[in-house]
Amino acid sequence: MRSYPGTVRRVVVSLVIVAAFCCVPVILLFQNVRNSAGIQELARPASLSPSSNGDYGEPKKIYSPHGVSDVCVTFEFLGLDPTTALANFGILVGLTGDGLKYVSSPLRRNGSLSLVIDSAIGLNNIAIPVPLSALENSPVTACQPNRNKILQTVGFRTLQDFFVLGEPQAFPDDWYEASNNVAVYLCPSGSVPGPCAAKIQIGEQITRGLQSLPVSLIVMTRAADLSMTVNTDSTHRTASVLEFTARRPTWVVVYTYWVAAMPFVLMIALFTAYARKKKPSGPDRKLPAVYEVAFGVAATLVAILPLRAVLVPSSLPSLTRLDIVFSTGVTLLVALSITWVFVWAKPAENRT
Repeated sequence: MRSYPGTVRRVVVSLVIVAAFCCVPVILLFQNVRNSAGIQELARPASLSPSSNGDYGEPKKIYSPHGVSDVCVTFEFLGLDPTTALANFGILVGLTGDGLKYVSSPLRRNGSLSLVIDSAIGLNNIAIPVPLSALENSPVTACQPNRNKILQTVGFRTLQDFFVLGEPQAFPDDWYEASNNVAVYLCPSGSVPGPCAAKIQIGEQITRGLQSLPVSLIVMTRAADLSMTVNTDSTHRTASVLEFTARRPTWVVVYTYWVAAMPFVLMIALFTAYARKKKPSGPDRKLPAVYEVAFGVAATLVAILPLRAVLVPSSLPSLTRLDIVFSTGVTLLVALSITWVFVWAKPAENRT
């Protein structure tokens, strides 16, 4: 009972030391979690089939108008660069039989199409010229989410980068999102595809005199690093909208945190096992020397350097959530080591 006040004093001093060392990384960790929680909630979320064997996953139709579609637009998610906030898409455009009949009528023959992708949050406005000559020889019967039919009947394909919003600093829980309005306009007969698309890209007022064609949207992914969730068909909309969010797969997040925790789990497990081990009392009892404790902490710090290079992609910012987790663990180990040497270990037991 006599040692009880001394034990309380040691516990209080230990808590003060741990709080002093860990307060900054813990505050940064809470700020990182709070500031990166602004991902949008999709109205009808649906996960895309992941890529397999280096090929595309099964496509999913995300929008189709009430009537018959004239144009099928398929978006292939190829990857994303967090440093530039650009998502790379392959865009496939195909005409249906009804669409081909409409654009091939005598009044509209020799015209051109312009695929307009307008960001709903004002990040970009893209107009892609689509020559009718590339679509007339491969009409599709209907806009069906079938990968083989899409690749066989597509008439026009291009690559395009979209700006996205996201939080790469939240790695491995980083996320990226975008919302884009998609429309296809029929340029006048005899117009050149490039200049017509350039005029459309200048401003929305240019499109008021153009004919808008009903469009169906299909999405599939080939990116293995990010899983993609899209907003499925919403028939109440008057325009086709591509809404998606991209995140790390759940198993990748679990794996990253699991491997990152291994050095700290090992150190704490060894310390706990040593503390629970029965030791002889008196002068024969030995505790780790100061240099032994310092060597163990230093070994953990050295192990983190290559581990960070393996777990964190080089394209991400220098300070991610995983870095803050690492720093929190490091400061905790240093604080516990200091309390062990200066608070809990008796001076007589640390003599060599």
